[in-house]
Amino acid sequence: MLFYKQSGDAVESTNVDGVKVLTITNEFTLPENNSKDVEVTIKWTEEKDSSSRPESVKLVIVGTKEYEATVTADGSTDSNVWTYTFEDLPKYNADGEEIEYVVK
Repeated sequence: MLFYKQSGDAVESTNVDGVKVLTITNEFTLPENNSKDVEVTIKWTEEKDSSSRPESVKLVIVGTKEYEATVTADGSTDSNVWTYTFEDLPKYNADGEEIEYVVK
């Protein structure tokens, strides 16, 4: 969703063919809440031998900028599911397009 507001008055003019033209200038503004959270879940598929798992995993999330986080095993590498939430990432870019994030 794009967020625009009219800036200034509408201007009426006539073009070279004598047709009346109404010009309205819009100004783009980012919404007040321009942030979102992205949750990442790591699911370990081997269930018998968790000793080969690392104690932490480095995640990189890329949108218009790159963000990094290290996910730890919450004290136990025995857990089959690790989660991390990247918080307060920008939701829209300067053109008003929603940013798509990719985890590497």
